[in-house]
Amino acid sequence: MDGLVDLRTGPGLRQALTCLPSEGGWSGPLGRRVLEVVGEHCARLAPLVERRTGQPADPHRSADLTSRAWELMATHSEMIIHASNPWGYLTRCVLTAGVNAAIADKLLVRDATVQGGCAPTCVSPERLGYEFGALDRAAGHAHRASGDMPLQSGWDSALHQLHTDLIRAGAPATATANAINRVIDLAATHRRGHREAAVKQDRVLAGIGLSAGQTIALLALVVGTRRGGPTESLWARRRVPPRDAHGRFVQAVTPAVRARMDAYVQDFHGGRRVPA
Repeated sequence: MDGLVDLRTGPGLRQALTCLPSEGGWSGPLGRRVLEVVGEHCARLAPLVERRTGQPADPHRSADLTSRAWELMATHSEMIIHASNPWGYLTRCVLTAGVNAAIADKLLVRDATVQGGCAPTCVSPERLGYEFGALDRAAGHAHRASGDMPLQSGWDSALHQLHTDLIRAGAPATATANAINRVIDLAATHRRGHREAAVKQDRVLAGIGLSAGQTIALLALVVGTRRGGPTESLWARRRVPPRDAHGRFVQAVTPAVRARMDAYVQDFHGGRRVPA
């Protein structure tokens, strides 16, 4: 299908994002082609960000913009699909986020403090139909959460599923929900190369009860790894089920993903692996 559509046009991008779930997801040929074209587009946006903010050229800026674009496409594809100008909408959101991040770097503050962006209205997990306290009591876990924290960009069904996967693996529901909230917030307000340090040093995650190793594991499950990118994200794999080269669905929970789930869950059980 990807050879029949011009991804550089608005209708082409709309068609690609609409067909992506049936075309192998982000790990399939179409998904890789979309990321390639978006990456080329973000490479052209990087100098514009630098001109608007007076920041020096940064060799990582293009990759950071591409990462932000993927996150928007992966979590809010419907907003792009239904936009009158899909490329215009995506460009405006990515450019705004990039400018905010550059200004934040310049001022030595988090870019969450710089106003602007296209994120949908934030929601609280307790408004999504989850009885977190009841789930915790049933699992025999203590309530260690430090209070409700708003999600940075809302929960979709795939993020619900990731949360459920971790609960079934033995994680406490409330603490995990709040940890996911916080990881999304940190991922959205830190450049890709700075995210691991941010979650490891975050006092909120520590207050929830997470070790540094748990924060790194959860970050990878939510947004992917620095090296592997979004294809390593269980959230992304739940949202768009991956397929192999022959178009057949493959398991979302790979051995690498399972290892990260174990790394996250074990510290809640004194470092002991919980039977699958």
